[in-house]
Amino acid sequence: MAGRDGIVKPKSLSKSIRYDLKLRVGLFVLPAFTLRQVMKAIIPAKDNSARIAHKNFKNFYNGQSLVDLTIQKLLEVMDAQDIYLSCENKQKEKICSRWGVNFLHRDNHLTKNSVSSKNLLNGIVDQVPGDDDIAWCCVIEPFFNSYGECIKKWNDVNSEHDSLSVVYPKKRFILDSNYSPQGFGFGPWHKVSQLLPVCYELSFSLAILKRSCIRDIGYYLGANPYWYHAKGIHIDIDTNEDFELAQCVYRHYSKTN
Repeated sequence: MAGRDGIVKPKSLSKSIRYDLKLRVGLFVLPAFTLRQVMKAIIPAKDNSARIAHKNFKNFYNGQSLVDLTIQKLLEVMDAQDIYLSCENKQKEKICSRWGVNFLHRDNHLTKNSVSSKNLLNGIVDQVPGDDDIAWCCVIEPFFNSYGECIKKWNDVNSEHDSLSVVYPKKRFILDSNYSPQGFGFGPWHKVSQLLPVCYELSFSLAILKRSCIRDIGYYLGANPYWYHAKGIHIDIDTNEDFELAQCVYRHYSKTN
């Protein structure tokens, strides 16, 4: 049931996964202790997607949605009680009950494409109690699975940075809006791809932000972000074609692994 703060709390934390470390001394095992991240994860997943109907909740692989896959990955590195699904459709609360995570009911006005990032972020984050850092976890990049590495890195750098943002290093033959080559030249000034300058594609798979950064800047990265360089397959699902391509690739690698 929802509390006064509008949060539907998990009925069971049995699915919560902790890092329990046991120290063995001879035949004795000292009591385990838990390493807890001072962080809350929010999965913003509206149900009224415009370009792909119910994109976040429709079957993606083996009966599971993009939301299901993201929750599973987060449960490998966080407690269920620290994970929140934000959605305007109250019927999606049953997904949270199944995984043992929290449900945040989102106001409909926060699902519109016209809403500013500052109003969206603060409108959702204000529902989450405490002053913990926030891991903003979008579901649109199903191949991203560096949550644990990003959290560990954030613990190392958060005294010097206000946020962590994921980028993908790329070497591409890029032309600007005037068809001018970027970092290479036509004709004899052509470069092989290995010699091209690195450019970076901003990913919205994960952003870790201090709450002060969310309140003051209200964007997916702060004024002094740490840039986490992600590797591997990168498909950002924005169209039906993207969804179908990602399904095929995900299915292939799931079978081969």
